[in-house]
Amino acid sequence: MIVGFYLCLFSLFIMALSFNVVKQRRIYRIAFGDGSYKPLVWARASHFNALENIPIALLLLALLEINHSPTWFIHVLAIALFI
Repeated sequence: MIVGFYLCLFSLFIMALSFNVVKQRRIYRIAFGDGSYKPLVWARASHFNALENIPIALLLLALLEINHSPTWFIHVLAIALFI
């Protein structure tokens, strides 16, 4: 139940990062790649990093929840991931 809340929260976060990439692509009119424009490079990098790290972290948090780890511990780890 706890991880479900954070799953929704991180899904919104990833969608916001995705919209930021789309916005930067429209500003610089770049369909593929990044065109070496720093704001687009940073937007893509942050989006890719989130897509690489958040799913495995949520899976590990779900394993903690299934194994009846303390609730406060799961919250602390999820908040640390978000920060």
